[in-house]
Amino acid sequence: MIEINRSPARISTVVSIVSGSLVVTAVSPFGTEAISLAALGLLLSVTGFYRRVSGLITAGATGLFLGTLAAGMNGAPVAVILFCVVAAVLAWETGHRAVDIGRQLGQNARTSEIELFSAARTAAVGILTGGAGFLTYQLGTGGQPLSALVVLVLAVVCLFAALRRVPHPT
Repeated sequence: MIEINRSPARISTVVSIVSGSLVVTAVSPFGTEAISLAALGLLLSVTGFYRRVSGLITAGATGLFLGTLAAGMNGAPVAVILFCVVAAVLAWETGHRAVDIGRQLGQNARTSEIELFSAARTAAVGILTGGAGFLTYQLGTGGQPLSALVVLVLAVVCLFAALRRVPHPT
C-alpha cells in the first residue's frame, strides 16, 4: 500500500510564504512593532504549514494584518497599507488552500493549474479592489484620511472573505 504525503501543496505554500514575506519587508521601515507583528505572523504561518494546521495560518495572517495596522499608525503611506492588506489576505487564502489540497489530495497530486489559477484570481481581485480603494481614497477622502483608510481596509477584507466562500474549481 502506498502512503499519501498529506503535506500542504507546494505552489500555494510558496505563494503564501512569499506574500507574507512581502508584508514583513514592506512594513519594516515603519517601526519595530510593525515588523515584530508581521514577522510573528509569518512565523506562525510557516509553523502552520509544517504542522498542517489551518488555525496557525489564520493566526499568521492576523499577525501580518496587525503588523500592517501598526505600520499605518507609524506613518506608512496608504498605498503601502493597501498593498500589505492585499498581500496578507493572499497569504491567508493560499495558505488555507495549500493545507486543504494536501489534506484532501496529497502533496504529490497534480494541482499546479488549480493552485496557480486560484492564486492569480485572488491576487487580481486584491489588486482591483486595492486599486479602486486607493483611487477612492485619493479622490474623495474629504479631509478624513484615517476613517477612509479604515473603511477601505475593511472593504478589502470583506471582498476576500466573500471570495473565500466561492467554491474552487476542481
